[in-house]
Amino acid sequence: MTKQPAEKPSIQLVAVDDGSGNINVAYTDAEGIMVEYSQPSLVEADVAASMTDELNASVWTTNGHNYSVRRTTQSPISTLDPDYQISDASRVLVV
Repeated sequence: MTKQPAEKPSIQLVAVDDGSGNINVAYTDAEGIMVEYSQPSLVEADVAASMTDELNASVWTTNGHNYSVRRTTQSPISTLDPDYQISDASRVLVV
């Protein structure tokens, strides 16, 4: 019996809410090329997605509060507020 080296683990997708305004994303595409980018952390309280927002937002409910995660928004919750870090709004961005 010979000992085989362990295969290196492959990370397919990682997205991290850095808690300060961005979500950093990294993944390996179909050709094995690493793709990395950042996108704004945009979440609104008590806003439901309309039919025209179907591709622009997702609605999450946690602890009885509704939040919309969007690509664009007029009134985002500040992700720079220290209380945001442990808030329900932060939780919906991490999910």
